[in-house]
Amino acid sequence: MAEAALVTAAAGRTPVVSMVHIDLYLPPSRFSRALVRMSDATSRAAIRRSAAVVAYSQDQAVASQFWPDIRKRRFVPIAAPCLDRRDGQPRYRETDALHVGFLGRVVEEKGIPYLVRAFRQIADPDARLLIAGNYHAVAGGSNLADIQAEIAGDSRIRVLGELRGKEVDDFYASIDVFALPSVAESFGIVQAEAMMCGIPSVTTDLPGGRYPVTSTGFGRVIPPRDPVALEKAILEMADAPQDWRDGKAKEARERFSLATCLDGYEALFTSLRERR
Repeated sequence: MAEAALVTAAAGRTPVVSMVHIDLYLPPSRFSRALVRMSDATSRAAIRRSAAVVAYSQDQAVASQFWPDIRKRRFVPIAAPCLDRRDGQPRYRETDALHVGFLGRVVEEKGIPYLVRAFRQIADPDARLLIAGNYHAVAGGSNLADIQAEIAGDSRIRVLGELRGKEVDDFYASIDVFALPSVAESFGIVQAEAMMCGIPSVTTDLPGGRYPVTSTGFGRVIPPRDPVALEKAILEMADAPQDWRDGKAKEARERFSLATCLDGYEALFTSLRERR
């Protein structure tokens, strides 16, 4: 956030912990490039004044452009806090055939058009693709028009809009495979929550974004912008046996739960207080 540099400067001797969410990505333009440069400058200033820096994973941090500054601070990887959403009902499920789901902001960096292209290669008329997420007030603007052009009237694809609360639980209960085909990603809480519900994730090979899958083995990692590889991985995960899903879901809940995240921050804050 732009104010991070000011907050860390005003903190004085009070220890500050900075959390690096992502190297900012905006759709390319002269204006967006200027915004990114400004954001990068304030982020570096905040990191340099921090007693400790957190990122969602070592994988994400080392690949970040801010790593030269992060490595000079105390660095602690703490996975994002994810909710256990196993109480949903399959209200969005329409058939017994494959249901693939995406949940997140409907913006360019999520790579949704590549998912639509991949799904349209699946011939089953009873298969469904559920696309859920906010496409109204989103930073950088939504690419919904591009997604609708890719859908091209395929009646098997549903654009659900933004879901909240119990609706999110019901969404996970309605799908067999989760897809996060991002071209820029830091972690992907939505995919980790899907995994916690027993749903494998197919995601792209991006530092940080691939971590939930690579750390658990619960899914597949594919190259960005590759609909062919995406389709193949989705179909492979659709056939994953239930006992394997159950075991991997338990591992995901242990690794990504809200309690695990809070314990990590508590330990970090306590150590900084004691050192002070």
